[in-house]
Amino acid sequence: MLFSPTRCLILLLLLNSIHAGRILRKIKERVRNLQLQKAKQHLLTQAARGRQPLQHVREGRIHQQLDHFNRQDVSTFPQRFFVNEAYWQPPDGPVFLFIGGEGPIFDFDVLAGHHVEMAEEHGALLLALEHRFYGDSINPNGLKTESLADLSSQQALADLAVFHQYISQSFNLSQRNTWISFGGSYSGALSAWFRGKFPHLVYGAVASSAPVKATLDFSAYSNTVGLSLTKAAVGGSEKV
Repeated sequence: MLFSPTRCLILLLLLNSIHAGRILRKIKERVRNLQLQKAKQHLLTQAARGRQPLQHVREGRIHQQLDHFNRQDVSTFPQRFFVNEAYWQPPDGPVFLFIGGEGPIFDFDVLAGHHVEMAEEHGALLLALEHRFYGDSINPNGLKTESLADLSSQQALADLAVFHQYISQSFNLSQRNTWISFGGSYSGALSAWFRGKFPHLVYGAVASSAPVKATLDFSAYSNTVGLSLTKAAVGGSEKV
């Protein structure tokens, strides 16, 4: 069966987007592994100095609504988070929120990184919230087709707002506690959108490499991804 030129073009665009998505996942996995290695090295350095930052890290769960915009749906899911109070200076210390993206979060997300270094400098409470439907933040039937309707950035932003309220109540926070959100790539976009949608909750947002404006045909992105794969820092080479 012959395809029309339009269908051929659509097919090529689809194949190109799938290929670009696989390349992006490869880069993200490599970068994430490098971040974890750096975090582990940081912990070893801290331990050598007689400090035990892991002792200050706690893991928790908050039961979030599956659909924040349907009051008749009372279904919930457990959303995982980490808290690190090692550097916090109550009662007025700021709050640094690391927003999870398309993957699980780890305790290292509140133990190492630029946001952790700034938290130590400014006496901030460190938080990391896992994205719904990733890691452990999912119900047993969460990956069924009918359940995926609840996987969206709008729902994720509502999760962040509810989590903000939960933490504020748990730690008796007030308007004196300045919140700053952090994220990269998709979670960077969430960080920026969180600040834009809830400016009364978040004073500032760090949005690294964040695609805050969606583009339907972003073919130039494939060129950027291809160039990135030539970098040894992400496990690539000129042979890729």
